[in-house]
Amino acid sequence: MADLDGFRTPPPPEKGKVVLYTNETSTPFTMTHQVGSSLSEVAHELGNLYSPIKKTNSRLYVREDDTWAMKGRFSNAIRSHEILPWTEDSKGVASVSLKADLQVSNTPNQSLALSSLPSMSTHSSALTSSGLTMEQQQIVDLLNISPSLTIRSKSVDLCLSYAKYLGALKAQDDMRRMIADGTWTLGKVSMETIHGIFISRSVWHGTYCKLFPRAMCHPHLVRWLENKRDALPSHEIFGVSKQCYSFKDLGDLLGSLEVKRKRSWESSEDRGSHKKRKKSKNSHKDSSM
Repeated sequence: MADLDGFRTPPPPEKGKVVLYTNETSTPFTMTHQVGSSLSEVAHELGNLYSPIKKTNSRLYVREDDTWAMKGRFSNAIRSHEILPWTEDSKGVASVSLKADLQVSNTPNQSLALSSLPSMSTHSSALTSSGLTMEQQQIVDLLNISPSLTIRSKSVDLCLSYAKYLGALKAQDDMRRMIADGTWTLGKVSMETIHGIFISRSVWHGTYCKLFPRAMCHPHLVRWLENKRDALPSHEIFGVSKQCYSFKDLGDLLGSLEVKRKRSWESSEDRGSHKKRKKSKNSHKDSSM
């Protein structure tokens, strides 16, 4: 029997109590979870059992030293590997307390159940103080989009416009990634809605999509658009000194650069063909001799 000591089944992981407060007056919810779990693990399980904190992308707080420590929105919490401050009471029962900033009704029949995500079309189209719809503001918060990229201005700044273009592409990629890994909480969102956070639909399709992909083919122009320290001066890029450059200036520059590139390519092709013809002619002479 002594030889069997090494084959004993390890004890099951210790379970503790997770307490979730949703407001100051209602009775908190509880669930059991493995002691020592991270904020990500606990938040993920809470989101499965109590869907409102996932649907509304609620801000979460953790009880630490008798205060509520802010941990950001639900979408951030489920990516955090921070270990929670588990404590034990006089009976040796481990617990940790969290709070979500949403109001829910506390009824006897209220259950902790997983539900599907709502469509974003159900959200109000009223504008927030930032000029975005509530739907767009939730997307900005969830994707951590810089507010500076959502500001609309009457004057055109090509560098800022390019930053907006890159921001929109990154937002698309981030949304696809979060949908794939199950951390997207806002339901179905169209690409038009994503683009509308940064610029109007007409400008996106009329200038951004037409010019910036072409600009990416020219490294020296990209460095200028990104405000790099090693970028060439503006007058060397555009061939003219101006206080502000417009989309027309960018379009004219790209047209000129593309013509030069085409001529350079055709010239290299001609040189290559000439060398081939010369080589072929010389080979023919050698064979005749």
